[in-house]
Amino acid sequence: MNKNECYKKTEELFLQKQGLAEQKQKRNIEQVEHTIPGITQINKQLADISGKFFSEISGGEISKDAFESIKDTSLDLQRQRAELLYQNGYPIDYLDKQYECKLCKDTGYIQDEICKCFKKVLAEEYLKNSNLQTIYKNKTFKSFDITYYAETDHMQKVYDYCKKYVTRFGKQCIHMLFSGVPGCGKTHMSCAIGTSLINNGYFVLYTPVQQMISDFEAFTFKNEKDADLDIYSTCDLLIIDDLGAEMQTSFSDSVLYNVINNRINLKRPMIVSTNLSTQELQHIYHERLCSRLVYEFAKLPFSSTDVRREKESRLKNKKQEQA
Repeated sequence: MNKNECYKKTEELFLQKQGLAEQKQKRNIEQVEHTIPGITQINKQLADISGKFFSEISGGEISKDAFESIKDTSLDLQRQRAELLYQNGYPIDYLDKQYECKLCKDTGYIQDEICKCFKKVLAEEYLKNSNLQTIYKNKTFKSFDITYYAETDHMQKVYDYCKKYVTRFGKQCIHMLFSGVPGCGKTHMSCAIGTSLINNGYFVLYTPVQQMISDFEAFTFKNEKDADLDIYSTCDLLIIDDLGAEMQTSFSDSVLYNVINNRINLKRPMIVSTNLSTQELQHIYHERLCSRLVYEFAKLPFSSTDVRREKESRLKNKKQEQA
């Protein structure tokens, strides 16, 4: 599901919310009118007054005295209805529409501004379709612990740069190349950036490099035409993980070059992570792809520390101290 489809689905969810609010209001009215004598008559009078008001204004200007009379009568009837509801153990707003969000009344918008409730649901939809949901877990900036690294000063700079990358996203197009040994935190940092940007309203796609190539293979060789390949060029941020781990063929090289080159031309940011050094990349890939990785990307080498091993070692030491 691409960005526009996620937005459309979110709008549909909010239309459903409005429909549910109307259904609940109808059930509440039927329930109260059945159990409280007098409510039915008051509701009918209020409906008549509302009809009279709209009839008056549709015929031209309404006098101030007529307006005040209609308003006073309506307020008096609403007060009578609220008293009856309260006396019978119901909230005084029981017959009003009950919205999940009182700010936007489940429309998703406050005048021309998108409501924060809509942004939250949209972010959740983006996350579901980002491929990050299954792997990000607690991989956030907050949980990125630089004390595991021997080169703490260097990793603090990497951390600070990535935090600024999130705040500046959308203002400039910067591609980043994360490199380092397995377990050094590249995927963790990619997830931290990705989920932060999703929460800021951007559509992010995370993909292991082999998964991306498999999608193109399925479309090209297996005639699986329902594969959404446009998402690799249209998402706000593309994260390609583990470059160099794919089964390398001329086709895979072509896919990598075309995706990366296309996004560079479109000025749409990427994060590429790899266990390979610059020299190893230049040895494995053709010159056209390497020149883009080397000269179009901000290179962020991670400290050569296996964080997973360090975590396991700390946990083991802690257990020994407690024994």
